[in-house]
Amino acid sequence: MNNEEQYKNSLLKNDKNMSKPGISQFFKQVYGLVEMAIEDCELILEVGSGAGASDRYLVSREIVRTDLLRFPDRKIVGDVDVHNLPYEKNSYDAVIAVDTFHHFQNPYKAFSEILRVLKPGGRLVVVEPYVSILSYPVYKLFHSEETSISLDPDCLEGVVTNEPGTGHQNIFQSLLKSSFFKFHLSVSSIELKERRLFAPFSFFLTGGASRPLPAPEALIFAIQTLEEFIPDKFLRYIASRQFCVIQKLNMV
Repeated sequence: MNNEEQYKNSLLKNDKNMSKPGISQFFKQVYGLVEMAIEDCELILEVGSGAGASDRYLVSREIVRTDLLRFPDRKIVGDVDVHNLPYEKNSYDAVIAVDTFHHFQNPYKAFSEILRVLKPGGRLVVVEPYVSILSYPVYKLFHSEETSISLDPDCLEGVVTNEPGTGHQNIFQSLLKSSFFKFHLSVSSIELKERRLFAPFSFFLTGGASRPLPAPEALIFAIQTLEEFIPDKFLRYIASRQFCVIQKLNMV
């Protein structure tokens, strides 16, 4: 079995694991945030859909789900490379990217392609790992993908190889600090509408989708509720996840 087949099987396993109570409750929160961000959007594209986990949570939405890999019978459009999207410019009201940016070989190019296919006023909705003082050692010790406290934000191309399943947890938060991203902000082509840091404890208590722990749904829900009361100034140091909404303002 080659690496691509192994990675596909791991994504299918992760999708199955997301039916377990603890991790399912965690992702109810995640996709609840996504759903609120796209509630008034009609034409929606998802990049890096994997085995189609979003279909479990966004059941009422019509979404074009895409991935570089093929998943027969999963309603996923395969062979779609986010670095060269096969869609016309200004096509979509929203693009969803959940746990995908940290797998991109060239996040600048991927971001530009997503902006191209978004309509003016359209939104990119991103959920990604967040590397903090608290989450760093956990990601470093227990996660198969690369992790570091920081990356050079202007040298992100090539940090991730084209090997299936490779990634680096810090790529997206580094992208937000890059000259590339700041330039788009400065010329008003985009606006960072929302950035939310969350899940200092709840995510790790689930064990994650690849190796879920037998955490009861009620426990994860209770911890998520308590986490809502943690001030943002503390989440900067302890969060493990981030949620962002970036709006396209001008023709790009």
